[in-house]
Amino acid sequence: AADGTVILWAADGMQHLRRWQPSDGAVGCCCVAFAPSGRSLAAGYSDGVLRQMDLSIRSGPPTVSDAVLTHSFGLGVAGHAVTTLAYTGGAEYMFCGTEDGAVKCINVASGQVREVSAITPEGFGVCSLQCAPDQSDTWLATTSDGNLAVFRFDMTSGRSELVVRHAFPHSGTLLAAFSPSQPSCVVCC
Repeated sequence: AADGTVILWAADGMQHLRRWQPSDGAVGCCCVAFAPSGRSLAAGYSDGVLRQMDLSIRSGPPTVSDAVLTHSFGLGVAGHAVTTLAYTGGAEYMFCGTEDGAVKCINVASGQVREVSAITPEGFGVCSLQCAPDQSDTWLATTSDGNLAVFRFDMTSGRSELVVRHAFPHSGTLLAAFSPSQPSCVVCC
């Protein structure tokens, strides 16, 4: 939402379960992603901050209550909105892309933020990020100028390696995803 509000709804009956809004309220929410466990949610904001919220539902029937902010990660990109984010399968790390084309890796437990050097910011926003199924070190990223990059990132050393980069002939937003059954296959549109 433009005011930064994140609302969790139950699809059956559209019951409002959780709500969270940044304290300053002056930042827009640009992207969201559930942790694989479903117990937390990360949201990327227009101020360049990634915020993680605890969504644990207490025992008993769900009630309307506020989600609890558990982490706030400043990405060192003030003025550059966080445009996309994704968790690794075990939720130890989050990757996020920004409107200036940077990709960052965040260690959720320590808060350490690392630049993914295989992806050079070129001023075009990152539109999508995805971790390859069963390969937590292999990722893809797409940009608003029609570029696809597949890269490997070593979580321990922080080193990254560009596997393939392809510029599609059209200019404009490009989306891509790994095949869940054949991770070596990527679909783009």
